[in-house]
Formats: sequence, structure tokens, C-alpha cells
Amino acid sequence: CSHKDNEPHLTHEVRRVEKCPLDKSCKRLGDPYHRAEYRHTDLPDFLFPCRDQTHCTQRSAEHHRIKYSHGEQVNINSSSNASRNDHATSTEQTPCRYGSRCRDQNNPQHCSKYSHSSGQQPLSQRFDE
Repeated sequence: CSHKDNEPHLTHEVRRVEKCPLDKSCKRLGDPYHRAEYRHTDLPDFLFPCRDQTHCTQRSAEHHRIKYSHGEQVNINSSSNASRNDHATSTEQTPCRYGSRCRDQNNPQHCSKYSHSSGQQPLSQRFDE
């Protein structure tokens, strides 16, 4: 950004996040939670807020979702960062935001960090209400 010194709200602290295993072929580039949790080549970690937010008519357009967020509350102190905390133990698990609908339940690395309760409502649905 050529105006980053004048736009402090567009900056964030250096974050240690893993690179997405699928990187440029990732199908979740428009997911603001995934983008905050994993790094992708040539893309920022966080999406820019869409000026129309929940009233946006382009929310279903993939090219738009890859660049803009629509009111999702992404916690920048994500569970992936918390798992790297010196005080965290390997037995601590954070509830997965997708619950029983998670696509990564067969990924041992993911399951070592996240629990998948069948009664847990996915976060993506929590914000649609």
C-alpha cells in the first residue's frame, strides 16, 4: 500500500501463521476465517471490508469474496496462534468453528488443534443470523 503511513487501520502486527497447504489452488480463498488462519502467496492475510457489508450484491461472486469481507468478526488472535503460545499444552483443543461440518476432520494436524462437537453450530451460520 502506498499510503500505509496514513492508514494505520490497514496495518496489523506481524503474525506467525502457516502457509496454506493448497496455497494458490485453495478453494477457500474467499473465507475470511481461513485467510486469517493461513497465508496464501500474493494475498493479504486479512480481507478488506466491503463498503456494502451485509447489503452487498456481489457476496456470491468469488473474485469479490477473495478481496472483501462482509462483516465477519475474525479474531486476529486465532486459535492457530494460540496453539503456538508457550503456555499452551498439546492437550488443549479449541472448538472448530465448523463443528461437525468441518471438512478437515480427517486431517490429524487439524484435529490435534481443534475439537469437533456434533452439537456445535458452525461459526459461518452464527454470523448469517
